[in-house]
Amino acid sequence: MFSALIIDADGKTPAVIQDMLAAYRFEFTVTENGPEAVNVARTVAPNLIFIRAELPLTSGFSVCNRLRRNEQTRGIPIIIYASSVSQEVFDQHANLKTHADGYLKMPLDADQLAEAVRPLVKIGETSQGEPASVTKATEERVERRMEEPEPRPERSGRTPLEEFAALSDEHAAETRRAAEEENAPSQEFARGRPSSEPSGFKIQREVLEIRAALNAKKREILSLRDELEDRDRAILDARSANRQLQTVNSDLEANILEVQEQLLSAREQIEALTRDRATARKREDGLKGRLERTTEKLKELEAEYAEAQRSFEFQQEKASEQLTTTIGELTDAQDRIARLETERDALTNQLMASRGEASDLTEQLADKRQEASRLEIALAELQQRSEDELRHLKDEHERATGELRDAYESHIGDLKDRQQNELEEAENERQRQILELEEKHTDEITALRGRHSGELAALREEHEIATAQAKERHELEIGDIRRRHDETLAAINDEAASQLVALEEAKNRELAEKEAEHQEFTATKKAEHEAEVAGLQEAAAEMQASFEGQLAALDQRLAETRQAAADEKARLEQELADTRELAEQTISRLGQTLEETRAKAEKDIEELTDTLTAAREAAAEQIEELTLQLTDAKTTMGDEIARLSEALRNLEETTTAEREEMRAKIALLEETLADTQSRLAVASETLSARNHAGHRAQQALAVALKLLEEHTVSP
Repeated sequence: MFSALIIDADGKTPAVIQDMLAAYRFEFTVTENGPEAVNVARTVAPNLIFIRAELPLTSGFSVCNRLRRNEQTRGIPIIIYASSVSQEVFDQHANLKTHADGYLKMPLDADQLAEAVRPLVKIGETSQGEPASVTKATEERVERRMEEPEPRPERSGRTPLEEFAALSDEHAAETRRAAEEENAPSQEFARGRPSSEPSGFKIQREVLEIRAALNAKKREILSLRDELEDRDRAILDARSANRQLQTVNSDLEANILEVQEQLLSAREQIEALTRDRATARKREDGLKGRLERTTEKLKELEAEYAEAQRSFEFQQEKASEQLTTTIGELTDAQDRIARLETERDALTNQLMASRGEASDLTEQLADKRQEASRLEIALAELQQRSEDELRHLKDEHERATGELRDAYESHIGDLKDRQQNELEEAENERQRQILELEEKHTDEITALRGRHSGELAALREEHEIATAQAKERHELEIGDIRRRHDETLAAINDEAASQLVALEEAKNRELAEKEAEHQEFTATKKAEHEAEVAGLQEAAAEMQASFEGQLAALDQRLAETRQAAADEKARLEQELADTRELAEQTISRLGQTLEETRAKAEKDIEELTDTLTAAREAAAEQIEELTLQLTDAKTTMGDEIARLSEALRNLEETTTAEREEMRAKIALLEETLADTQSRLAVASETLSARNHAGHRAQQALAVALKLLEEHTVSP
């Protein structure tokens, strides 16, 4: 069992729908009040709702919109049917969010109605025996309704009710088939009987006469049904004409409401677009500011990079100067060593003269040679360790090199002190033994001097060769490091510049495209809204002028009535004053007829009072009538304002989609801008990483230069 709600002010159409759906076990609730339809639907909770588009107090489309917006009724299937609404109106309403589930044009057809209901409610199929019973029941109901007395309107020439015509044709066809079936056996019986049975012929004739009479009655019934059909068609035509007039009136009211709704909606859309445009401009300004700040940061990073590069070059020059200074110091040290060796040779010559200490000097010389060899070996080991620990033990190498330099200097100082002491002792001893040993050791000292000179020359040559090789290696390494550093810096600068140029061009293109799209869309919407607003303002101005004209006419009539009442009152008061004055003169002049004159005066006063009262009552009635007219006009305007508010709510739902579309486009622009900013951030990070790599390369070069300096200083 299903339940259905029918919202229709026409008494016949709900009954026709009930008859067509009677075979599908529907329970119907009918209401004529469109504004209360939502409350009725919430109370009944039907499985299906039928709405007539032409309702007296409101539009069926408005009722559908209210049902769709209500939480309890938005899920109920709705079918809208109409007799004078075009298919374009149906299509426009079907595109709204609050559209119905089905739309039907009148007159309704049983099959068409069932096909429209079947997808919405699982009514299934009827059995084979049901259509005949339904048709019979429908005929009986239609006949009962046709028997009700109604005025016969003019024929309008419209198409008859298809359902009733189909039922009548079906019944007529069944009657004809029954007559043919009855006539056929009679004819066969008449042909098959021999002429020798007169009594049988008589019976057959009586049967045929009875059947002929029945056929005549059936033909009369058919003619009566044709008349009923004509009458029903005339009634339907009259009602259709009435509905057309109501529809025209409703359409005019709907058009007025739509114009006012569109005017309000256009104003709201203009305000919303103005706000959105201001917001978009603010966002655009903010994005431009962020882009400018990012560009400034990029320029600052480039300046820092250039400053770091200049600092690196300055440090490199400083390191070269320090290397040159160190080489000069090394040359000075070699000169000092040469002078020391010269002094040692002189001392050795002096020692050679001492025969007593020749052997001691020889042993000391051997010890010194061994010590020099050990120092050279230690220096070679230190150089090897410094080369192996060049990248990992920078601080330790510097400290060890410093300690080694200090130890070397201290050792040289110790050697100088010891040598000075020994020289002093040898000088004392020499003075004592020089005469004794001079002749004895002359040959030995000469041989030792030759060997010593050869060894010193060999040591000098080896030292010069090692120094030259170290200088060459140092210069080659410095040149290689400088070349690699220059190539790395050039590649980093070229790549960073190309990426920055590409990013800047892509950003400018995207901003230009988005700006053009935004301006084009804004201009289009602005032109459309200006056109709509102009049309709506003209329509609203015309309506307002009409209403103001009516109100002015009513105010004019009210003012004229009040003026007439005031004039009448003044005239009556003047007449009363004149009468009283005349009465006083009559009293003074005719004292003997005082009673008669007084009676006459009182009578005149009473008549004038009655006249004045009547005039006042007439004026009050006119004022009351005008007040009622004004109240009716205000009520009508209140109803129109209510309808405008309802239509405004409907139009707001339509404009919400456009606002969401605008917001989606703005969100897309923000996403594009965020993507561009992220790419700029990635580029900045890449540039920072490359700057960091350059800084590390500078540090590595500085370490290499220091190690080379230490390596050069160490020999």
